[in-house]
Amino acid sequence: LIGLRSRSEATSTIVLATEPGLDQNLEFADPENLDFRLQSTSRFRGNRENCTDLGPYQFLPNVY
Repeated sequence: LIGLRSRSEATSTIVLATEPGLDQNLEFADPENLDFRLQSTSRFRGNRENCTDLGPYQFLPNVY
């Protein structure tokens, strides 16, 4: 967890290797080019305790 600024950031981390059946192309904008913004249909949307998105970026409708 080196480099995280707070505990809340640690709890929103997505560990890709631990996600069963993960198809990164369905979950993220452009994972081949390291663009890990969430797609609108991503399973990581709304999955935190406070119904916010997992990962470093909250979903925005600018991912096509």
